[in-house]
Formats: sequence, structure tokens, C-alpha cells
Amino acid sequence: ALQPGASTTVDIVLTVNGGLSSGAQLINVAEITSSEDGSGNDMTGLDIDSTPDDNESNDAGGAVNSGSDDVTGGNGTGIPGGTDPSTDEDDQDPEDVVVNPFDLAMIKELGSGQSAMVGPGDDVTFTITVYNQGLIPADNIEITDYVPSGFTFNAGLNPAWSAVASGASTTLEVSAGELPAGGLAPGASTTVDIILTVNGGLSSGTQLVNVAEISDATDEMGLPVDDVDSTPDDTPGNDAGGNVNSASDDVNDGDGTGTPGDSDPVSDEDDSDPEDVIINPFDLALIKELAAGQSAMVGPGDDVRFTITVTNQGLIPANEIVITDYVPSGMTFNAANAVNTANGWLPYAGTDAQTTISLGTALQPGASTTVDIVLAVNGGLSSGAQLINVAEITSSEDGNGNDMTGLDVDSTPDDNAGNDAGGAVNSGSDDVIGGDGTGTPGGTDPSTDEDDQDPEDVVVNPFDLALIKELGAGQTSMVGPGDNVTFTITVYNQGLIPADNIEITDYIPSGFTFNAGLNPAWSAVASGASTTLEVSAGELPAGGLAPGASTTVDIILTVNGG
Repeated sequence: ALQPGASTTVDIVLTVNGGLSSGAQLINVAEITSSEDGSGNDMTGLDIDSTPDDNESNDAGGAVNSGSDDVTGGNGTGIPGGTDPSTDEDDQDPEDVVVNPFDLAMIKELGSGQSAMVGPGDDVTFTITVYNQGLIPADNIEITDYVPSGFTFNAGLNPAWSAVASGASTTLEVSAGELPAGGLAPGASTTVDIILTVNGGLSSGTQLVNVAEISDATDEMGLPVDDVDSTPDDTPGNDAGGNVNSASDDVNDGDGTGTPGDSDPVSDEDDSDPEDVIINPFDLALIKELAAGQSAMVGPGDDVRFTITVTNQGLIPANEIVITDYVPSGMTFNAANAVNTANGWLPYAGTDAQTTISLGTALQPGASTTVDIVLAVNGGLSSGAQLINVAEITSSEDGNGNDMTGLDVDSTPDDNAGNDAGGAVNSGSDDVIGGDGTGTPGGTDPSTDEDDQDPEDVVVNPFDLALIKELGAGQTSMVGPGDNVTFTITVYNQGLIPADNIEITDYIPSGFTFNAGLNPAWSAVASGASTTLEVSAGELPAGGLAPGASTTVDIILTVNGG
């Protein structure tokens, strides 16, 4: 028997249940329920200052961690839960434990080497880091990535992830080797990557914000736990803080008491975090110039060669660049011309022409490419006429085949010749590629020029023939009836266009007679006599009467009698 003044101990082991909140206090009470003396006589109810039983709520004192806890000198006259040690009922006593905090936090960042500037078709790597900030090892950590509009989740790039209604999900498990034996230990961290593909059709400068969240977790025994400062779930938009690129981004020590989208790091819910990327600018520009060696002064029938230069001013490779050439009145596009055939030009929308620049390797940022076109000058144009030829980028794709039409950062590609800002030929807005496209059509300001179109002009050379008529060499000016009088006509080409088929009319006055036999190159006409100087007849040199050159022709008239 337990002798007077002696003591003895007995241990009991209890298992803490799962599902308890971090910091929960568990109070365990023990009480003497009955006893006997050394001879086996029942002593229940005979204790001098206690009433042994199995009712835990009727014992005086016993307030855990108070003066009535862990004392044996009370007289049992107090009230249940009292704190006075002198009135504590000393046949019962409490002890408490506190549930360790379970606390996971997460930060989402761009993967190592991943640029924040991206383009359509790019695979973007995000790295998610999970931290165990609590005192309980963690297992079965489920992470949800809320894949935003503008991104596509590709399971082939993410074998550890699965598509779910809210985006994509993965679970980090000890059993799968994704966490160390025993779970993610307090103070430890682990990472997991997700790769998302940028969609096509996004405007330059678009911000894509990708958020991930811890959706669930257990302790190392697989029991459910409650996070001390977060509410794991798979619902986007309900987490405090998480304003991208603010103080509440990339922090893991908030208490979760804030409001969704705010910027306060102190009240951020740290089981969720955003990261963003920006769509690179897509920017093509065009300049149209006369080809090397091409004169700006032209004549009817001339083939005029223009060179169009397309420059990639953006940060996204470009291909399948469609160019429309607005052929002006006074010029004609000939698809059979060898240059036009080689450069892929085809008739388009009546008198215009169109080609597509298709490159084996897309036009890289900072690079340029050229395409030439030949237009023929029509006849019947006035000397000095100005012919303005405009070309424009009509559509394009990025290097992955996504249509980028309408996504240029400072231009609106189309096939409308009159709606582009700037583009006044031979002004400040001609042959420039630094404009922002905010000006008005025909404006001269280079800073507001729409740089996906550009003009170039040529001027029709002056055609200018002159004539002098003189007496022929040795011909006296004093004549008599029956004399044959020789006149010499000199034709001068004072213009810049070679001349052919020069028809001359001699207005034979009364007193003279035209004799066809004396003038085999001339013919009688109603107004007198006429001749035509032709290259084909050998009367003019090959190529015609050149600018600055002259030629002569004689006519012999007979003086009448009477």
C-alpha cells in the first residue's frame, strides 16, 4: 500500500487529433475516482478534503495555469474553476498543451533567367516557393495556379501539374519524392515550376498577372491542419493583399487580415502570391525610296524602280508581312515585269499591287528587309507632273504564325491609302520611322507620322522641242520666177525626253509651189506640206532625238511666175 507521506506516479499517453487550429489549448484533467485502505476497505467518500468521483466539472479550483493548479494543500471548499490554492479540491488537477502553429507561405516569381518581357508563343517559367513558417512538418501540399487569360497551360510542358477548372493544380508529396522524408520541416522551403505559353493576339504592353495559391495541406501524418494566418482554397480573388508589384507582392509574413488586392504587406494573406509579365511591343515600320540608280526625273514609258524597306522596331520576330502598293494615276503596274515577278507582286484591288514578304527565318527585332517594285510611267502626262507612289504594311504575323494585324504599337496596318497619319512626300514626315501615329493624314510632323506607310515621288521630265527655219546653205534671199528656193528647218530638243516621230508642217505661202519630186520626204497636205522625222526611217538616231541634240530637214519650194 501507499504509505503515509509517500507518493507514486502513473503515465498516460494521449494522441492529439487532426483538424485542430494552430494555437489551440488542450486541457487534460485527472481525478482520483475511488480508493481502498491497506486492508481492502473502500475509502471512497472518506477523504478528509476531497470527494473522489468521475465527474470532472464538480471539483473546486483546478483552473489551469493558475494558483489552484499543481497544488495539493487545498481544503476543497472552493468553487469549480476557482484559482485560490487554499480552497482547491486536491484530488483532481489539470494540465494543458498548445497545438503547434501550422503555417505555410508561398511566393511566386519568374523562373531563373526568365525575362519579364515576352511575346506570343513564348513559354514562360514561373517558380513557386513554399515556406514552412510553422512548427509542424507539412505534407500533401496542394498548389493551384490560376492561369490567366492570355496564357495557355500545356500539360506536356508540366508533367507534375493537372488542368483543373480554376487553372492548374499540383500536389507536393513525400510519397512521390517531391518532399523529403518526414515532410517539409519547420523552417524549410521547397520550389516547383510551372510553364505557361503566351497566347497570340495580345496587344503590345499587355500585362499578364499570374497568381498561385496553396489550396490544401496536411501534417506529416496526413492529418488535416489549419493554417494560422491563411485560408487555403482554390478560389481566385478572395485572398488579402497580393497586389502585383506592390509591397504585398513577394512577401510571406502577412497575417491575412487585409482585403483582396490591397498593398499592405502586414495584412497580406501569405499563402497566395502574384507574378506578372509584359507583352513585348510589336512594331514594324516602312520606308519607300527610289531604288539605287533610279532617277527622280522620268518620262513616258519609263520603268521606275522603287525599294521598300521594312524594319522590325519591336521586340517580337515578324513574318508574312503583306505590303500594298497604291499605284498612282499616271503609272501602271505590270505583273510580268521581271523585278515584280521576282518580288512576288500581284495585281490587287484594281490598279494597285500587293506582295507578301515570307522569310525562312522571321524578321528579328532590329533587323530590316527590302522588296522592290517597278511601275511604268504612262504617256500623255504633262511635263513636270509629280507622281506620288505610297506603300503600306497591310498585315503581318509573328514568328509563330500568330496574326499581329492591329497589334502594332504605333500603327494601324490596312489597305486604305488615305487614313495614315503624316506621309507628306518630301516633308519631315517622309522617310522616317520614329513616328507614333497620332497625327493627321498628310501631316508633316515626323513625331506623329504613322510609320507603317511611306510615299516616294518622281517628276515627269519636260518635253520641249523648238524649231528654226532658215535659208539653205548658199541660198540667196533674192529670187525670181521659177527659182527653186531651199529652206533648212532645224529642230532642237530643249527638254529632257528623247523625241521621235517629229512631224513638221510647212505652211506654203501664196507665190510658192510645192513640188513633190523635189521633196521626196515631204507630202502635200491641205495646209501646205508635211514630213515626219522617224528613228525607224533612219531620219533620227537610235533612241530618238536626245535632249540637247538637234537635227535638220530641207524643203525646196518653187517661185511662181507672174
